[in-house]
Amino acid sequence: MTLRGEAAVYVEGPWSHRAVSANGTRLHVVESGDGPLVLLLHGFPEFWWTWREQLTTLSAAGYRAVALDLRGYGGSDKPPRGYDLVTAASDAAGLIRAGEATGSLSDTLARLIEMLTEQRELRMTILTAMAYPAVIILASFGVVMFFLFFLLPRLQTLLHSLGGKMPISTQILIALANFTLHYGIFVAIAAAIGLVSLWRWRATEAGREKSDAMLLRLPGIGPFIISQTVLQFSQTLGVLLQNGITSAEALRMTERQIVNRVHRKAFDGAIDRVLEGESLSAALGRTGCFPELVLDRLAVGENTGNVVPCLRDIASNYQKTISRQLNLFTKVLASAILAAVFVFVGFIAIAMIMAVLQVSSSFKVG
Repeated sequence: MTLRGEAAVYVEGPWSHRAVSANGTRLHVVESGDGPLVLLLHGFPEFWWTWREQLTTLSAAGYRAVALDLRGYGGSDKPPRGYDLVTAASDAAGLIRAGEATGSLSDTLARLIEMLTEQRELRMTILTAMAYPAVIILASFGVVMFFLFFLLPRLQTLLHSLGGKMPISTQILIALANFTLHYGIFVAIAAAIGLVSLWRWRATEAGREKSDAMLLRLPGIGPFIISQTVLQFSQTLGVLLQNGITSAEALRMTERQIVNRVHRKAFDGAIDRVLEGESLSAALGRTGCFPELVLDRLAVGENTGNVVPCLRDIASNYQKTISRQLNLFTKVLASAILAAVFVFVGFIAIAMIMAVLQVSSSFKVG
């Protein structure tokens, strides 16, 4: 029997259907059997029905077989975004690790989806925050190109035809424009080669660690990276511990979620000290990567036995902190770009006006 579309979504059989909701997104899950988790992910353009035979075979062999309708397919919701393959692969890997460590797959899915949704919203916030500066940069580039290829050639022709000595500001402007026209392509090629070389160096482990260390020392960027690390740590560890995963395994999984290599290396050392019996807050305090307020709140959670609620509270606060940092960064960057554009356009205007006045004065003298 071959079924397509909605007709196969809720077909009854030796399995159970579940609907998991988190932050407005509902995912359809089909589950069969008990034992070690086997997660089945379909390809395009299928849905869970593709794995109907494997569900029964795996459950009969002593496995918990779970077929998930990915977002946009089958009985799951179809949001407008969130379909990149890298995110899907990361979601699947995290789901497998969490599902194998705990028997509450439905709760695990809900908490995992909630965390991933929050992370996706953070990425969208970052992209949205960078949209305005990007528009300003494009507009500035358009102004420069208009001046170089349309306005300046006509201005030069006019000034040369009228004769007379041009003022210093106009000479500087024309020299810069001629340099850009004749050598700009070589500068652009050199910059592209430099960026590619920098990207390839950063792709190496040594380059990534050194560049991450340099980013931490930059004003404005360093505090933002620290906030990101705190958010990744508190969000991931809170979800894993809440799902019943052992502290040792949860810490190892959390380590892999920390993006900055300097922080990840320091966190790895903290894990070793925790496994030797040291408290988590004390071990993290030795890394020098976490703010004192975070360590104090974590210590309170350890002493009261409320580590998971404490981690959730830290994650919630740092989501707001990152939003504030992004807003401030966007305003500062946009203001700096606007100031640079105003200075450049003002310099062009002054150079042109002085050139016109110089030519006019030469006519009066003549």
